Amino acid sequence: DDHKVVRNFSLPDGRLKEIPLQDKKFAAILRHVLQAIEPGRRYTEKEINLALARYHADFATLRRGLIDAHMLERENNGAVYWRK
Repeated sequence: DDHKVVRNFSLPDGRLKEIPLQDKKFAAILRHVLQAIEPGRRYTEKEINLALARYHADFATLRRGLIDAHMLERENNGAVYWRK
């Protein structure tokens, strides 16, 4: 259950204590942080990083996870990102 995983890995302020290593738990966290990205909106890399940094300082791992899971798309040059 995603809610349980998010609760177990989150601090009271909503930030993540850590990023889970287990694929199934990581996927649940990715679905959770995806909420910070509005559908239909295009983001710069800096904007995506700021949105994800609200959850964890290692926003690059979250960004890469979202791209690898096909939840987030980007232009080939990495300048523009959007929610799939």
